[in-house]
Amino acid sequence: MPPYPDESRAIRKHFSEQTAPATSVGWPTQKPCRQSTSALSGSGNSKVGTRASGVDRPGQTPALLNAIDRLLPVIGALTVLGILGLIDAVIELRTLASRIAFTTEYERRWMTFFPGQAQQDYVWLAEHQTRMTTELGPAERVTYRAPLGLYIFDDYPILTNTLANARGGRGVHPDDVNFVDHLLISWNGVLKEHHASVRSKLKNPIYLIGRGVRFLLSLPLLLLSWSGLVPPRIVDSARASLPFRFVQFIVSLILLLAGIVTLITGWSAFVTQIRAWWPWLP
Repeated sequence: MPPYPDESRAIRKHFSEQTAPATSVGWPTQKPCRQSTSALSGSGNSKVGTRASGVDRPGQTPALLNAIDRLLPVIGALTVLGILGLIDAVIELRTLASRIAFTTEYERRWMTFFPGQAQQDYVWLAEHQTRMTTELGPAERVTYRAPLGLYIFDDYPILTNTLANARGGRGVHPDDVNFVDHLLISWNGVLKEHHASVRSKLKNPIYLIGRGVRFLLSLPLLLLSWSGLVPPRIVDSARASLPFRFVQFIVSLILLLAGIVTLITGWSAFVTQIRAWWPWLP
């Protein structure tokens, strides 16, 4: 027990009075700590916000994927049609080149045979007569007026009869020989012009896409032609006919509308709608 209790009480009271204001006012370091914490939290929020905004920007990839989902089927379909059109054009160019070479050779042998009437030329002309008349088609049948106007024949096969008369006793008139030669040269010019026209359009994507549609529509005829059952001239005439071109226009219009709908709604929505219209589709 302290010897001076009153003095001890006075000392404790003195120290309690000295420390009380500090307790009531509070150390100034407490509030700055809170403020620094809030400032740090604020700066952290700003950093987080920056990071969040940085994440939001790459978050725009769903829109990009949606655009790709809409564009990719259309671009793929156009690419496939363009490739098919290019294949069709190359096949036609090769066919035209073969027809041009055959017509040129037939015309050359024709003019070689008649002045001298060599046996080997006649045999070759007779063997390829059916192919040449098929190549000429209706152009080989003319309205024939005999020399001196003695008689007139309609739908007269000028090449076939002129070649056949060359082996007969009467022979052939030079005008008939020259007319067939003129016919062969003219038809060869038609083939060459068509070949040059197709070749000049190989770099046109719109032309190739249109040819791709025509290739798909005429694929059965092309298969018959490649198997030798239908002459190439018949296939060309069918593909150039008005009904075929009308069907090609309708199909192209449908494909164009389908492409526009796909760009607007997307491929998945388009397929869903198509299956809703035609449930039997796979």
